[in-house]
Amino acid sequence: MARYSEAFDTQIAQSDPYVSTQRWPAWSLEEFFERFDAVCVCRRLTLETTGLIDQHFLSRLKTDACLINTFRGEAIVEQDLIGILRVRQETRDGMDVLVGEVTRSHNTSPLLELHDRG
Repeated sequence: MARYSEAFDTQIAQSDPYVSTQRWPAWSLEEFFERFDAVCVCRRLTLETTGLIDQHFLSRLKTDACLINTFRGEAIVEQDLIGILRVRQETRDGMDVLVGEVTRSHNTSPLLELHDRG
């Protein structure tokens, strides 16, 4: 994802306690949510990352930021995200995945209803 984003001349950073690279600076998750206009969640789903992105981090999103999730819906606490999106009309999300995709129950995600209302 970072390599693709570089084509748009964007500032790239990373936050992964298990991966270190000199190519992009490392930031804490708090700093990511407070500083960047777009935050892309691309980690593997594990017990440690399930529900990782919750109210604590979502409340730190810049008001007009965009949160992108490309790994598993369960990484984000869906109700916390819905709460932020309802309060902050300027905050955007790009969900490539939803809670329940593995069990095929994602069609009932409250995020779909929220987006259908426009």
